[in-house]
Amino acid sequence: MKRLLCAAAVLALVTPQVAAAQSHDRDRHNAQQAQAQRRQAARQQHATAARTEAVRQQAARQRHGIAVHTQAVRQQAARQQHGIAVHTQAVRRQAARQQEAARDRAHRAAGYHPTHVQRVHAAAFRYPHGYSYRRWNAGSVLPRLFRSPTYYYTNWYDLGFGPPPPSFRWVRYGPDLLLVNVYTGRIRDVVYNVFY
Repeated sequence: MKRLLCAAAVLALVTPQVAAAQSHDRDRHNAQQAQAQRRQAARQQHATAARTEAVRQQAARQRHGIAVHTQAVRQQAARQQHGIAVHTQAVRRQAARQQEAARDRAHRAAGYHPTHVQRVHAAAFRYPHGYSYRRWNAGSVLPRLFRSPTYYYTNWYDLGFGPPPPSFRWVRYGPDLLLVNVYTGRIRDVVYNVFY
């Protein structure tokens, strides 16, 4: 019985120490778990903050890209509007010049030519075989060969001439310009030394 009492006494002495050791181990284990949880929470907060920052930066890049694109579109639209305005102005000026030219042309009498004609440089005139320069006069008859479109002079307006009357054409003969009836060949008017 003594032994039993001794064992019980030893057990009574050892049990609080074992319980204290277990309690200390439990506390240390709980502290380690709490520290691991705090580290895990810190890592998660850091990751969340990094993701949030990445999202913000992406949104900022997108806003910047949209702003740059919008500015480019506005500049392109402004250039197009300017181009349209310039083109419209050019078309209006051209139309005004054409109207003025048409009015001027309409006011010139048929067959009119100014008293003083400014000479015009033109390509060399090639006479057909058997022909050379001749000074024609009003009332003469021009040979049929020269009453073809090859010899018609259509830029009479630039010289300040009026349009040819019906059945007449301005015909170039060497350096001279003749107003000729294309059916009869009769020369109605002659302007000498128009071309050089």
